[in-house]
Amino acid sequence: MKSNLGFTLIEVLVSIFLLSMMAFSIIKITDQSTTTKIETIKEDNDFLRIYSALYTIQWDVNHFYTPLFQQSKLQINKLAPNINSTEEERQNFSEFERNMSAQFRNNKRFSGLSDNGNLIPRIQKESHHTLTFLSNGYRRKNLNEKKSQFAWITYTLEEPSADDIEAMKEKEQKEDVKAGKNLVRYIDASNPFSSESPSKDDLFPQVIMEKVLNIHWSFWDRKKKSFTSIENYSDDHQPITTFKIKIEYLDLYDQEQSIEKILPTNFSERTVAQKLNLEQKLSNQQQINPNTEPNTTNPPSPSGGNE
Repeated sequence: MKSNLGFTLIEVLVSIFLLSMMAFSIIKITDQSTTTKIETIKEDNDFLRIYSALYTIQWDVNHFYTPLFQQSKLQINKLAPNINSTEEERQNFSEFERNMSAQFRNNKRFSGLSDNGNLIPRIQKESHHTLTFLSNGYRRKNLNEKKSQFAWITYTLEEPSADDIEAMKEKEQKEDVKAGKNLVRYIDASNPFSSESPSKDDLFPQVIMEKVLNIHWSFWDRKKKSFTSIENYSDDHQPITTFKIKIEYLDLYDQEQSIEKILPTNFSERTVAQKLNLEQKLSNQQQINPNTEPNTTNPPSPSGGNE
């Protein structure tokens, strides 16, 4: 008679084979899930470094400062003595005019005064990838720190140091890395109203993005009605209401990518247009009534903000 007390050798081998296949499938699925999780985290970190850099730039541009959003540039010729002035008054004005011209001719940070007597900061641009401007959004890190809410912000590209490259090799776990350049941010809040810029050696460099190939700054030119390279900006232009930045960089897989972002300042284009229209009306009234005393008071400040 046939015994039913146990499994045959064939049955045991088949069972072991099936269990092995099931275990192999489970291990493979788990390994794939782990690999996918690791790759997803790496990609998320890659996106995070990009958008963290853009957020920092957006914060600084949102606090871009110039008094010309609400005031006009001081026209010294409007202060000139009239025909009834004495010779002493004319000499005093000539001396004042020479002093003003000499004070701002070689001033690297400020181009002149507004009609309220506020300094007008320059936009310093060494190239299309290096930009320096005055911001009123600085926040002191330490209590009673002798620093102003005004700070000069500089963005530039610099070659990575040997330590940066070693850290990149360890992070990416490979010897041959494409380092690109570092997008570096400098802050000078110690004496923002000084006429001279400090050396970069005296400032702390903050690397906000690595593996950058190039960066392009441009501004909205209201006359051309298009974005123009920041290198074409001059003190004769109206205050900038909108910047645009284009960053070319290497992604996680060392593929060249680029991203563009439009960065509005505190004041909208419409706000500045209203101010210019008001100035034009006042100028026309002055031309119609040349004997009237010029209005030295400032027009009411329109409400700012991004639209």
